[in-house]
Amino acid sequence: MNSPYALQAIDNCTTCQARKATSFCNFSSRVLQEFSSIGHLSTYPAAATLFAEGQMPRGGFLLCSGRAKLFTTSPEGRILIFRIAEAGEFLGLSAMVLNCPYPASAETIGPCNVNFIDRRDFVRLLRSQSEAAMNAAGCLGEEYRRVHEDVQNIVMAESSEGKLARLMVSWCSKLNGDSTYVRIRCPLTHEEIAQMIGSSRETVTRLLGTFRKRQLIDWDGSTLVIPDSSALKALE
Repeated sequence: MNSPYALQAIDNCTTCQARKATSFCNFSSRVLQEFSSIGHLSTYPAAATLFAEGQMPRGGFLLCSGRAKLFTTSPEGRILIFRIAEAGEFLGLSAMVLNCPYPASAETIGPCNVNFIDRRDFVRLLRSQSEAAMNAAGCLGEEYRRVHEDVQNIVMAESSEGKLARLMVSWCSKLNGDSTYVRIRCPLTHEEIAQMIGSSRETVTRLLGTFRKRQLIDWDGSTLVIPDSSALKALE
């Protein structure tokens, strides 16, 4: 059965087929049942705001399917995307644990199934179930690692060309490990890619055209084809 936007319907956590070993909700059946009882499953369209930077946390959002971007906005209105969250990630976790404002905003990239957990219910779960507390600690550690890794993509490269190449190489390693030939269905616009590397849309469009002319990348419809990721790595 499909939910709106042709997504697979999710009735509750105990029967969910999307759960993976890396998902926050990878609990034993007993804890999973309790977690499911406090969740509120919803389907969101693209460009829906899950929470806003500076807002006090009323809860967290488990991304059951789809993707979301986490970003901050400067006083001048400039946007910097920290990273793209994938299915299985718990968004807003650090703000919930610390009871402090969300450090960034979260917005869906495409249609998503999302499980909202009220902060009070979540805190009670952490206090009563050590398994849930350990999963939360692991997710916070992974969140720190990802932020550190993604910031390196922006700071360490000296040029916009190097930053874009480094970003694409990171996509390759996440999807295909050691494989040098990669096909990526890229849901990001040129503007969003620019916001990930701290550049302009015009620069990204120009660089993508240059990369294609140099046969570093190609396009198959909306799919980005990288024939040899090692060639991109040489540009970092």
